[in-house]
Amino acid sequence: MNRKSFYLLLSAATAVQFSTPALAKTETTAGVTVEDREFDKNQGAVKSITMEYKRVSDTTTFIVGPQVSERRSPGGRSSELGADATVYQKWSPAFTTRTSIGVSEDNGIQPGVTIAQDLTFKVAKDTTVTVGGRFARWQGTEVEFYSAGLRQYFKGGSVSYTLTRTTPSNSKAFFAHLGNLTLNDGVGKAGKTSIWLSYGGSSESRTPLGASLAGKDAGVTVQRTQPISKTISLVPMVGYSRFAVSSGYLSSFNFGLGLSLKLN
Repeated sequence: MNRKSFYLLLSAATAVQFSTPALAKTETTAGVTVEDREFDKNQGAVKSITMEYKRVSDTTTFIVGPQVSERRSPGGRSSELGADATVYQKWSPAFTTRTSIGVSEDNGIQPGVTIAQDLTFKVAKDTTVTVGGRFARWQGTEVEFYSAGLRQYFKGGSVSYTLTRTTPSNSKAFFAHLGNLTLNDGVGKAGKTSIWLSYGGSSESRTPLGASLAGKDAGVTVQRTQPISKTISLVPMVGYSRFAVSSGYLSSFNFGLGLSLKLN
């Protein structure tokens, strides 16, 4: 994807958002996140800056933002510009959809194209089931993902498990597993702590597709949302990932820090 296409996508997504009529209850936030993924065995690092604009109404959540990434390795450096747009739509108290699209220059850091659709059904008072599909293309390799997950809410948080069948165009299919536990600070408080545990190639959303498609990757990520005022929150993140590569295994330590600002 060239830079002209990137700006056209970002402009179109923003135009769609601003064309939506303003509703009585609307919350708007802007944020920026800096992440650093350091690989062992002298394999360099991936650094990224992501900006985000988020608008939440009674039934619709719209998120759009660009990302700039840089891959540093013994062979040199490469940079990449990308953008994502996501829409959550609550059609009824028991049915919600999530639609997203992402594009990048496809220089080997993130997928060149990602398209995803999730359907979430409320099957009990505190239980939801989500099924979905995702398509990604990474430097000529096309990958299809089909997933099913269950989330159980309880007083103070939620726990979930997602099973994903991953089908690359150049290798055999495999299953990926992703578990999540989120603990809220309390009623009326915005702070929360989340942990993700994953096994299987590309089972973590933050994992670049090109890292491995062998189905043997594993990772853990811990993220904290910490309000520091009524309008500002800090979002630190730390994680560890282990990738299966042709020469054995490669590990990475991940660090991130986000800043979120309420605009209204």
